[in-house]
Amino acid sequence: MKNPRLRWLHGFLVASALLISVMVIISGLAVAWFFEHQLLAREGEQVINLVQGQARQHLAPSDFDLPRWSGTRKAFETFSRDLPGIVRVTVYDRTGRIVWSEEPQLIGRAFPENVDLVRALKGNAATVIRGDIAGAYVPITFPQVPGVVGVIETYRDVTQLVAGIRWTQRFTWGVAGGMGLFLYLGLALIVWNASVREQRATTGIREAHEQLAAIMEAIADRMVIIDRQMRLVWMNSVSAQAYDVAGGALGLSCFEVLGGQPGVCEICPAVRTFESGKVERDVRVERLPGGAVRYLDVVSAPLHDASGVVQQVLEVARDITERVELEERLKWSAQELQRANEALREAQVHLVEKERLAAAGQVVVGLHHEILNPLTGVLGALQVLKHDGIAQPDKALALEEAEAAIRKIEQLVRRLATLRRAADAPYVGDTTMLDLERSCAEEERT
Repeated sequence: MKNPRLRWLHGFLVASALLISVMVIISGLAVAWFFEHQLLAREGEQVINLVQGQARQHLAPSDFDLPRWSGTRKAFETFSRDLPGIVRVTVYDRTGRIVWSEEPQLIGRAFPENVDLVRALKGNAATVIRGDIAGAYVPITFPQVPGVVGVIETYRDVTQLVAGIRWTQRFTWGVAGGMGLFLYLGLALIVWNASVREQRATTGIREAHEQLAAIMEAIADRMVIIDRQMRLVWMNSVSAQAYDVAGGALGLSCFEVLGGQPGVCEICPAVRTFESGKVERDVRVERLPGGAVRYLDVVSAPLHDASGVVQQVLEVARDITERVELEERLKWSAQELQRANEALREAQVHLVEKERLAAAGQVVVGLHHEILNPLTGVLGALQVLKHDGIAQPDKALALEEAEAAIRKIEQLVRRLATLRRAADAPYVGDTTMLDLERSCAEEERT
């Protein structure tokens, strides 16, 4: 089998079969022994109770002593006939000698090597199975005599009992074997289903890993995975091309490969992520041959294990050189625009000042024209009034002219206070003046 999974499954099933077989054998032996022991114990108890009851009913303590007379032998013969199912009876005295047997040549003999007999003489009944015959050594006691007065050895045909024991053993072995087979098949099915599910899960994980790897390889950014020893454990093809390294860079320190430095970078987002367990960000500046500069936007994200501890860091670096250069150009343009705005404001201030002076000049010229002429009339009238020889009508006319000129000046000054529109008129050359009359007239029309 070339497939390691199938080889492992085959080995597991073989080991399970052997283990279950051993369990079946042990359990079968244990259960069979238990049933056999229980049946024999029950049979022995029945025989012991029967023999002890019949002995106390038909025999006396003196019957277990030698020499024997015909009456005693007849009592034992009667006793043996009254035992149902008993095929042979042997009677021992308290010393272990045979006092009665269906085989007369055995009377008077002792068998000290008979362990079951020795146990019975000590008051402990014993049962044995020899083929289809069950033997029992029954200690005989009487209430009026202390201790064991003798032992009666009986043999009974237990063919049916042995057949029952054999059937019980076969049934036990059959049940144990069936349960073992059922257990083995169930275990094999469970293991097979678990193996199939594991294989499907493994296939799904592998496909997901391949999809994730394809997605990560399709990303145009540099991506590396760093462990707690700041060693590279994975990098995508973009990083390998950017740093001019291949798979041989894995296992090396990140600061050697990525930063070209002998030690950890002073501002390293990966180190901060290991410390904080959060996403960290920074801008890395790379000095290229020829004096060029490359700017990288570096983002490090934590990778946790099952217990929630950050074991690795995923670092993603994006080339933002064009953006930084564009920002620098925009910054320079903004500064130039600010300087232009300042120059424009200064020009506007100068222009406003110039226009204000021009407007003031127009006002001065207009006032000079509009007020100076009436004042000239007033001065002329005053000159006329200085002469003593002037006629009264002439004085009155001069006063009227002076009063009219003063009223005109008063009216112009009042209108000037409420003036909202200004109309100009040519004065001398390129100079214009404020036309108060027309301005006031237009103001009144509006």
